[in-house]
Amino acid sequence: MANPVKIDLLKNQWTIVATNVLEGIIRIRQWQPDKYFITYRLNADPAPAGDQNEATSVRVYNQQVIISDTSGIDVYMYAYDLEGEAVVYL
Repeated sequence: MANPVKIDLLKNQWTIVATNVLEGIIRIRQWQPDKYFITYRLNADPAPAGDQNEATSVRVYNQQVIISDTSGIDVYMYAYDLEGEAVVYL
């Protein structure tokens, strides 16, 4: 895996954190906000449209999310009510 990349997550909107990924790790790097969401799209499919219903909740500081897919996917994260930060290892 390459060196990690820090991604600033905007408050209450989807931020793309990785594009056309087959494998990697995403780690939450801030205590606040205490609620993040993550979702995936096939590469080049439209971005999520504002709500978190189809997303997975990620709530723990320093929690790792493992990315593994046989086709390239785009990964999006949502920081709830505060700006956030994630570190991406690809």
